[in-house]
Amino acid sequence: PHVWRVGDRGSRALALRCGSIRTPAAFNGVTGIKATFMRIPELARTDPSMANVGPIAATVQDAAVAYDVLSGSHTDAMNSPLASVRIGVFPDEFVAAAADSAVLDQFRATVRELKKAWAT
Repeated sequence: PHVWRVGDRGSRALALRCGSIRTPAAFNGVTGIKATFMRIPELARTDPSMANVGPIAATVQDAAVAYDVLSGSHTDAMNSPLASVRIGVFPDEFVAAAADSAVLDQFRATVRELKKAWAT
């Protein structure tokens, strides 16, 4: 069998930054779905010759669910009260271990605002 060396963390990050989805996913034993241009709204703001947007997930099913969420129309949700919304938030100690202090402060402020708006 062939063995591929993907490189260090920097080269994998570079591959993702350059818009690669399928190859980094394949090299890491996960699933990546490369969306067609304009299928996911974020693609409208990127250079189609360079960027690819799409989910990378552990399973095909997880990637399909993420793709559906990313590409679907969710404008109706913007008018829904937050009292009916449940939001998952990582425990503070998990987030704090990897985040810059400015990012962590903004994250905490956002969580406080969501709680004020009755999100659980």
